[in-house]
Order: sequence, then structure tokens, then C-alpha cells
Amino acid sequence: RPELPSRTGLFQRAGRGTLVLSEVSACPERLQTKLLRVLEAKSVKPVGSDRELPLDCRVVCTTTKDLREEVKAGTFREDLFYRLSVIPIEIPPLRTRPEDVMPLIQYLMRKELGAGEQLPDIESEAQIALEQYEWKGNVRELENAVRHALTFNTTGRITLEELPARIAKFKPSASGSTVSFDQDLDGKSLKAYLRAKEIEYIKHVLDAAGNDKDKAASILKVSLATLYRKLPEPID
Repeated sequence: RPELPSRTGLFQRAGRGTLVLSEVSACPERLQTKLLRVLEAKSVKPVGSDRELPLDCRVVCTTTKDLREEVKAGTFREDLFYRLSVIPIEIPPLRTRPEDVMPLIQYLMRKELGAGEQLPDIESEAQIALEQYEWKGNVRELENAVRHALTFNTTGRITLEELPARIAKFKPSASGSTVSFDQDLDGKSLKAYLRAKEIEYIKHVLDAAGNDKDKAASILKVSLATLYRKLPEPID
């Protein structure tokens, strides 16, 4: 019988680069066994071939589940877990990082619109809703919301009405709000609250920009004079 033609698999195509395996916890047991063998042998046998080919790629795995718990439950191989967790990087869920929501939205809008397009502004009410939302789907859900808003936006300014309904109507639970409120703002007007949040976000952008005010003004899409006016206290 003639030998079947070999196929170039993902490990081979990665070459000496990086292979990312998303949601590795969802791999069935049979695939986990094969993955473990490849990682231990540092070689792979292409489909239709009887030769082992050496591998020299970096493997990065992602998962939204706690693999330690999956090991305890018997759904993930313990030996594979230790093979993969050489340098674990744990990222807290987005709902615990409201300060990261707006920078991520800026990145996702730029990714969606392209380098040469003007990014729309986001009204304060919409920004608050985005920061308060629980984001159970993490960045994937945020990306979906950004696409939704951009699809319906025609004015260059994203409003609360242009966000998905589940976000626009979301109310943080009394037992555990996703956004911390300053006690000094209790009983204050909406205008005072929005001003406080505006200052908080400007400071965040300045920190991210290394206190480069020109760069921060560019990110915020305001003039340098407007930046100084909105945050009058010295920033050194």
C-alpha cells in the first residue's frame, strides 16, 4: 500500500517560534496523552509518516479554569499539568480590574478600526457602565461589546444606548459592586461623581504614559491645554 502523504501539523508550522494552545483544559484525555508525549519527546510524527521530527518551539497554553482543580476532579492529567506549568502566569478576571477596561477598549477599537481611523469618544455614562459591568466572559466579551458599539455608532461618540443592552442595564449587586465608590462622593451629584471618575481615568492614562503629558493627551484625544484644565493640580 502506498505511503500516505505527510501533513504539516501545528507543531511543525510553529518552527522555532511559539505555539499557543487555547483552552487546554478542554482537551479530551486522548489528546492530553498525545500532547504529553510530544512535550516529553520534543518530537512529533506527521500523519502518514513513520519518522519522528524534532521540535524546537515554545508552547504557551491558556485556560479559564483552575487546572489544579481539574486535576483533583480527574479531568486533567497531573503529569501534563506539571509539564505545562513551568512558568505559570495568572491573570485576574477583568471584573476585578475595572481600571483596565478603558485602556483595553482603546486597544480593541484601534484593532477593529485600523491605524488610520479616528477612534470615537466614549460618553461618561457609557464609560461608567463599562467599568461597572461584571465581564464574566473577560476580554472576549469586552471585544464583542466594542464591536457592537462600533457597529451602531454613527456620530463618533459612543453613548450608553449603543452598548449591548446587558451592559447598559447592568446594576452592580449591593453585596459586591465591581467598582469601588469613594465614600467622599456619597450623596454627591452625578456631575461630581463623573468628574471624580474622569480625574481617576486621566491619572491612570498618565501613569500608563510614564507621565508624558503630550502622549497622555494624544491617548485621551484632547489638547494639552484641555488636559491641564481637567487636572489642574500638579502632576510630577
